[in-house]
Amino acid sequence: MILSENKGSTLIIVILLMGLLLFLSLYYLEFSSMEKKISDSQFKGLETYHLAEAGIEEMIWRLKNNETYKNNFESDPDWSASFNRSNPFGPGSGSYEVSIQNTGLAQGNIVSTGTKTTVFGSLSQRVVKTKVYKAIASSSKIDDVGILGGHDIEIFLSDVIVSTSSLQANHDVTVSGLETDLFVDHDLIALNDFDQSFLADVHVGGDIIDGDSTPAPEELEMPSVSFDNPEDPDSYKSRADIIYTEDEFEDLIDNADGGSLILDSEIIYVEGEVKIDKDVDLIINGLLVANGDITLGDPYGFLSCWGNYTDLTINHEDGFSAGLIANGDITFDYCMEGGDIHGVVYATKDFIFTDFSNQITIVGAIFAREVGVFSVWQDLEIIYGDEEVQDTLQTTEFSPVVTVEHWEEEY
Repeated sequence: MILSENKGSTLIIVILLMGLLLFLSLYYLEFSSMEKKISDSQFKGLETYHLAEAGIEEMIWRLKNNETYKNNFESDPDWSASFNRSNPFGPGSGSYEVSIQNTGLAQGNIVSTGTKTTVFGSLSQRVVKTKVYKAIASSSKIDDVGILGGHDIEIFLSDVIVSTSSLQANHDVTVSGLETDLFVDHDLIALNDFDQSFLADVHVGGDIIDGDSTPAPEELEMPSVSFDNPEDPDSYKSRADIIYTEDEFEDLIDNADGGSLILDSEIIYVEGEVKIDKDVDLIINGLLVANGDITLGDPYGFLSCWGNYTDLTINHEDGFSAGLIANGDITFDYCMEGGDIHGVVYATKDFIFTDFSNQITIVGAIFAREVGVFSVWQDLEIIYGDEEVQDTLQTTEFSPVVTVEHWEEEY
């Protein structure tokens, strides 16, 4: 009787153990399947992201090279267009759909959606969006504007003087921060909003004109520039007296550390970024052009300058180009001792002034997509110089299409 009961309990235990093993096996299979699905989804997500990026690049290529797209982009502020492409990289490579909607002349929003089917039959999608614009104005259209922001101008905790000229942003002008002072001899113009905090002082010799004014202000296009287009004999690279690679120019600055460096050519062209964060007195007797960002000073310098300061002097001669031009950002950062610039400061993206230096004086003009001055009450003075502007900026149809923002949405 006892033996029979033991056999019965053993059978129950075996059945329970087999059930547990079956459950664990099924769980492992389901877990493995889920891991495979996640892995495939992540891989396909990366593929569809690159598909969407390819769509962005094709749209930008069309804006540069397709006459229909190029002309509509530059002449119709309400223009829109779209196209799609299946299997662009071979059978089974997925697809992308791209659209553009102009928000003004030669500026628009591009949306590209990449799509691919996973091995489990579901769809993987990525959406990439970017804003593009192209400077299309002749320099002769620029008159009496010491600072031109293609989009916004923001001044915070700073003292800015715009002498003998006006300040204009094609979107918003914001002035804020304790004891921030802005002096504009002529007009202050914001096509959208002008916002002044109660802590800031703004002194305008002319009128303050914004989107609520009558008549409404007119947009002033950024002057066009040509960097390295091989079809343009007047591009800065074609006209340059000397061309440096990024590494060659960096070596030039390193070798001058602790002393002076004189660049004595009308146009110096750098194939890449320019970074000057050494203890050097830099004198430019002409124009420094970078096919990338230009950074003067050190973004971490407020903690570590220790006497290593960059001093910048730019000289202009009648009939010759002078200043700084970047196919990207121009940043005046910490550890700049001072600057005396006679020429144009032009950035296809942002001009950023975050400097704890002595006064920076620019005789010429500042042109940038976004202008931000955050100098902790150090002076930035701009004196409009028509000769400097006209000598440096020439009319060209080969201005680059610039990507100014980028973000990704996942589905």
